[in-house]
Amino acid sequence: MSFGLTNALATFQARMHKVFSSYLRKFVLVFIYDILIYSVTLEDHVKYLRVMFEVLKENQLFAKKSKCNFGEAQIEYLGHIISDQGVSIDPTKIEAWINWPYPVNIKGFRGLLGLTGYYRRFIKNFVAISKPLTYLLKKGAFPWNDSATIAFEELKNAMVHAPVLALPDFTLPFVVEVDASGTGLGAVQEVLESYCEDVEAQDIIKQLSLDASAIPNITFKKRDH
Repeated sequence: MSFGLTNALATFQARMHKVFSSYLRKFVLVFIYDILIYSVTLEDHVKYLRVMFEVLKENQLFAKKSKCNFGEAQIEYLGHIISDQGVSIDPTKIEAWINWPYPVNIKGFRGLLGLTGYYRRFIKNFVAISKPLTYLLKKGAFPWNDSATIAFEELKNAMVHAPVLALPDFTLPFVVEVDASGTGLGAVQEVLESYCEDVEAQDIIKQLSLDASAIPNITFKKRDH
């Protein structure tokens, strides 16, 4: 498929999802033409590779050998490094951020925010740190200032020292922490052991006037202080 055509990428993505629909998030992830196969053991990996090649063959799709990597313990995928330790930022992206000059126009500034926003999950208090920068997106507010410089350097430091995000342990119970105000509702899903049961999910759902049929069977808990 010629990717220069209108909606070509979206069409190809839909095609790949349809082809691998039986295996997605079981041992395969697909983003356009990037196919990621993951497993716990090498034996499973070989088995999954055979399945993938059969699927590609049946659908007359081809993989270029020079662009394939097999049996890797660590791999770069969509700007991240994925390993048995977890998920971290690609070092080349960190280097690009370190060498990023102060923006002189709104176009370069949007590129800066786009890069940092993509990795916001690695940066604690990202919204608070980046607030002086996002303020500059307002009409007539762009000229760079001292507050933006401080935020820029703080984000740079956070990117350089970004943690490796651990993969969730699905053998442990998941906990949902909720908070709300007069204008918004937020929730964080965590894997923690030191929680005590407090309120059943159905009570929360009823209070928020949510559709119970659309909510999975989750128990809401609070910290045991």
